[in-house]
Amino acid sequence: MLAAAKVGKDTRFFDAGCGGGGACILAADLGAKVTGLDASEALINIARQRVPNGEFRIGDIEELPYEDNSFDVSFSSQTLMFADNPVTAAHEMKRITIPNGRVVIGIWGAPEDCDLARFGKAVRDILPNPPSKPSPLFSLSGHGFLERLMEQAGLKILDSEELDHQFEYSDFETFWRGLKASGPTQGLIRFAGEEKVKEAYHKAIEPLLDSKGAIRLKNRIRYVIATS
Repeated sequence: MLAAAKVGKDTRFFDAGCGGGGACILAADLGAKVTGLDASEALINIARQRVPNGEFRIGDIEELPYEDNSFDVSFSSQTLMFADNPVTAAHEMKRITIPNGRVVIGIWGAPEDCDLARFGKAVRDILPNPPSKPSPLFSLSGHGFLERLMEQAGLKILDSEELDHQFEYSDFETFWRGLKASGPTQGLIRFAGEEKVKEAYHKAIEPLLDSKGAIRLKNRIRYVIATS
């Protein structure tokens, strides 16, 4: 995604939903001037530690606290689906990006192409009052949906790409430690308790364990790149 957006030396780079700063580290290594925003204060603190020269703020991706035309590239990976109004969030990314700059947004591929989707049913089965609405995780993954959304935000589509990526864990405890740290899992733990959530995830992951107990999740990721 960074290569497609032509991130390089002195690129003014903004990451909407930067989390702990993973993409910002890569952008900084390419010589970019990095800015990131996330709703989680704890994750922003981690990003500040990992990218000391970056600028990081706590905020809402639907109301970005930046002036018009502030960045050369606006970037978002696995974040836009959690916005209450994704079109508004995409429009905000367009607003803060210079004319003819790049806006690149990444999401999960179709549920049938992502092992991650198998956890949805496992989770619903343990909730005392399962949500009436489906998980937002794949809400933008329908064919052409993200492209249309970005066009509604006033962006001009340049290209899109799908990539298969394998997530590997040495054992279930390593997998659980990583997943337990995520916001959605923390929310589930508050509702159902840690042991129930852990047991449900273990049951869902069992078909993917190899003979040594290692886990390999195959997930498809897609992104769309557009110009402002």
